[in-house]
Amino acid sequence: MEWGNFDAVAHFDVIKKFGYMFFGSFRPEKYEDIIKPILQKMIKKGIGLELNTQAIEKRCNEIFPHSTILEWAVELGMQHFTVSSDSHRPEKAGNYISLALETAKKVGITHISTYNKRKPTLHKII
Repeated sequence: MEWGNFDAVAHFDVIKKFGYMFFGSFRPEKYEDIIKPILQKMIKKGIGLELNTQAIEKRCNEIFPHSTILEWAVELGMQHFTVSSDSHRPEKAGNYISLALETAKKVGITHISTYNKRKPTLHKII
């Protein structure tokens, strides 16, 4: 995060993709004292957070990151969020994007950012 030469963080809580097999369901509240300072650093540097739908088809069965982390990001003042299906095959492109946008609205995200030459543009979620 210190380097900050990137636009958004993806797979913020990737540990839940396989970690549930060893540790049970991922509960971000357990790591709040670690996660919130990371989010604050991202906000300070203008780094966005990606909502990624790829994990819906995995056993953790939810988007990255957990909705609690998204709520914290909104509460702390994060402005830039991106959305991705992270498809590795053409037929998977765009999968579950409507679910990601629905989740975004539920946690208080009002805009999604796109980037052109590293400059973010906000788009209102309708």
